[in-house]
Amino acid sequence: MKKILLIILLSGLNTYAQTDSLTIDSIELKYKTFKYTEVLSLSEKLLALQQNLPKNELIKLLEMRAIAFFSLGKTDSSFNTFFEILNIAPDYKLNPMKTSPKIISFFEEVHNQFLLKQEDSIRSQQTLDSLTLVIQTETYNQFRRSMIRSIFVPGWGHLSAGYTTKGWILTTLGVGTLGGAIYYSIETNSNEKDYLNETNRELIESKYQKYNSTYKSRNILIAAYAAIWLYSQIDLIYLSKKSRRIKITSNIRPSLERNLLSSLSIQFNIFL
Repeated sequence: MKKILLIILLSGLNTYAQTDSLTIDSIELKYKTFKYTEVLSLSEKLLALQQNLPKNELIKLLEMRAIAFFSLGKTDSSFNTFFEILNIAPDYKLNPMKTSPKIISFFEEVHNQFLLKQEDSIRSQQTLDSLTLVIQTETYNQFRRSMIRSIFVPGWGHLSAGYTTKGWILTTLGVGTLGGAIYYSIETNSNEKDYLNETNRELIESKYQKYNSTYKSRNILIAAYAAIWLYSQIDLIYLSKKSRRIKITSNIRPSLERNLLSSLSIQFNIFL
């Protein structure tokens, strides 16, 4: 039993000693003696054990890996490793005094690809910003047009904004109550004159009742129209939210817009 415990203890100490001796300096010794396979194996272990290496040490380790990959003919892995370095430090350069011209030439190709990717990313972002600005402008203009129409006729703004069902209901109610209010206003004025001008005592009461009936109907319809009008404005501003795709009209070429939207799978949800 004691022998087993001793073996386990010695094994653990050996593993600890190996881990403790695994440093960038020890890997660099392998690198300087062209033991590239060991460089890749040891550096991979070090990266797994120490995931928060300082930036300068990480770049140094990745540089050795990239050159080791290249020297072993693994150009794809070397390309990706150099690219990873550039993502960390875009101004990174190889030392021409310590690096083979072939590797420097290869790195320049990687660097050119990196710059092209950055330019594409910047152009894509600028195009997205332009599209966003166009959408925001179009949304604001559409909302303003809808509000102006809604002020004149309740429901008209909803129709122009795409809320068809609600728009037709509010438009019908708004036009109906407004038309009724106008009609009963005319009738009220006419009945009021008839009532005030009536001299026959037997007809005065009936003329008054007729006037009073149209007067109440007029007031009810005016109040109803005012309520519908107010609801229409509040609903359009705060309550009506419908997700829909908006057509973008701008000076951006349609082909560019189609390609961008297709490649990035963009769908713009506009909420009024």
